[in-house]
Amino acid sequence: MLSDALRSVGRQGVRDIELIVVNDGGQDVEALVQRHARQAGLQYHYLVPARHLGRAGAANAGLDAASGEYLCLLDDDDWFLPDHLGALVPVLDARPEVPAAYSNVEVVRRNGDHWDTVDIFAHPFDSLRLAYENFMPIHSVLFRRHLIDGGHCRFPDLDAYEDWAFWLQAARLGPFVHVDRTTACYRVGHGGGFGHAAELPEAAEIRSQLLPFVRWARHQWSDEHLVELVARASAHAASARDFGAALCAHGEGRGSDAVGGLAVHHANTFGSGIVGHAGRKAATALRGLRRLIAGLADRR
Repeated sequence: MLSDALRSVGRQGVRDIELIVVNDGGQDVEALVQRHARQAGLQYHYLVPARHLGRAGAANAGLDAASGEYLCLLDDDDWFLPDHLGALVPVLDARPEVPAAYSNVEVVRRNGDHWDTVDIFAHPFDSLRLAYENFMPIHSVLFRRHLIDGGHCRFPDLDAYEDWAFWLQAARLGPFVHVDRTTACYRVGHGGGFGHAAELPEAAEIRSQLLPFVRWARHQWSDEHLVELVARASAHAASARDFGAALCAHGEGRGSDAVGGLAVHHANTFGSGIVGHAGRKAATALRGLRRLIAGLADRR
């Protein structure tokens, strides 16, 4: 998978790319990185931290080592399409007041010798929506170095949603520009991602993942954000209940178990947006976050 990611960086039509790979406790892949970098004519740095940093720490280490004016992150199992940076760099060049630009990302799953499209991230920028949904995969965004150098943004020490936290910080400096083109791919595995029942986490697991993020984010959210969060959560929950009730009414006499299963599936779909793309499923997540946010709003 790392080879796909490295190859996609080398195929960008932009000059002067600096490649930085942070190996946070994995097997040694420096020879692979070196080979891809040399084939593409890229300057590269291979970092092996003395201790395990976690996702957030590794991302911060990579950003600290970078020297470029524009920065972008890429997980080792995802990849850019050849025009990714070519679509985003001109936007930042032309609009110096903009902190970041992002493009659409196709969500794909391997099916034999080809890739199936599962979904696509293609949402216009909305700072209020960003308060309750992470609609920008980490590699969709190209941002300016001054976000780091100015001390405005760091990846907080979170095991999940660390990229969401980073975008919330960056968005305080101004709206991002959305480039409505699909220029990257986000890989999901079989039996997982986007509403597959086999991967639905328990409410307790969802809460344990969300709670550290919410504790961090409550210092970032304004009163307007909190009002939006509670309002959106209420609306999503009401939609899920109404849809489930309609399905059950329609299915009377046609097998209540099958209809109930459909109602649960659609409730999961309605609830998905509230937890962002790192855990985007289950109405239980919606209810859990609603309780957390309501509690925070009560304490403000």
